[in-house]
Amino acid sequence: MMKIYQINPVCPINADDDLEKFFTAGWAYEFSIKILKYYPLIIIENHFLHPNIKKKIIINKNGINNVLHPTLKGKLHYNDVDVFSVSLYRDIQQFDQAGVIINHRPFTFMSMYCNHLFNSRPYVVQTHGEGIPSLAKKYLGKNIRNSILSILEKYSMSKIDFYLAGSVIERDYIRKCYPHINVELFKGGICFNEFVKSDTAPSSSEIKILYIGKFYRAKGVDLLIEAVKELKQIYPIKLICIGGEKSDELYDIVLENADIISTRTNKEKVCAMLNIADIYVLPTPQGGKVMNLGGIGTAPIEAMAYNVPVVSNNLIHFPNPSQIPNIGSMGIPNYTIAIRSIIEHRHAYKNIREIAKNLFDDEIVISNLINYCKIAHEKYV
Repeated sequence: MMKIYQINPVCPINADDDLEKFFTAGWAYEFSIKILKYYPLIIIENHFLHPNIKKKIIINKNGINNVLHPTLKGKLHYNDVDVFSVSLYRDIQQFDQAGVIINHRPFTFMSMYCNHLFNSRPYVVQTHGEGIPSLAKKYLGKNIRNSILSILEKYSMSKIDFYLAGSVIERDYIRKCYPHINVELFKGGICFNEFVKSDTAPSSSEIKILYIGKFYRAKGVDLLIEAVKELKQIYPIKLICIGGEKSDELYDIVLENADIISTRTNKEKVCAMLNIADIYVLPTPQGGKVMNLGGIGTAPIEAMAYNVPVVSNNLIHFPNPSQIPNIGSMGIPNYTIAIRSIIEHRHAYKNIREIAKNLFDDEIVISNLINYCKIAHEKYV
């Protein structure tokens, strides 16, 4: 029977004081639920850091032990990412030697300090857009933190048995610079049975373009607004933007230009909008951080589940590049031209859901994850 320890050694300064709400909102808990759905005999234990507790707290939810650790503050509390926890360090020391460790933030100072504890035990890392230090230094900018971590990178990489890269760029970099490490592109999944287009979806002559996410320049929302302005001179377009906040830098511009705008979002609202959308756009700028390190993202996968073509530079991370023309388009040479091409051929996209389901359905994603854990585990059996 395999045991998996998931650790998430970061500590958000504004962490929710509702502890159950705090840990259930993260990747680690979400993956725990999915793993147990398909592999109920696996034992899972999750470890988190919380800034406002004084001692270790264990909360069992749905058969999963979620361990919340206090952190040291002051000089050792560099920022919300780089904190230190004596409690977590001691627990890692006590992990079963054969248990598989999945580290969701392997390149923090806390993780680096714990590197010697990962010797001679199955160690899997998974990145979520922050990237390996050498790439963070290149794409996110040089600073003291990235410079220090990039120096320590080789030592950290020597402990890893399996690397789940958040982006194609990161995967290819590791294959080139660390050929001894097993590395695969991490493919986040969804339950496709929960994202199904309704047969009663209303028909309309309007072309509904949907964007889901924060209203930031880093996500290219300004590029989308400009593209839609041009396209509205040719086509009857309705722009729908959901998921931003009034504090977002481009909120006023979105408010002025979108036909439908909604700040807070939830699964029901997302599904309702995807059910009527004709095109989904994640307008990431060419060569930007979100494009290079952000991975394909969850919202584009949800759009594909509704058979909605996707326009985004983040399709660079689609696992099968040859199939990109069958699911949508990159934002090349610009989003105006890319979106117009989809509009002109939007009725040709018949098999998007089938293509995406074979890659991103939860059952396939979790099966791959467990297989990677088994590969790491078998090195020490």
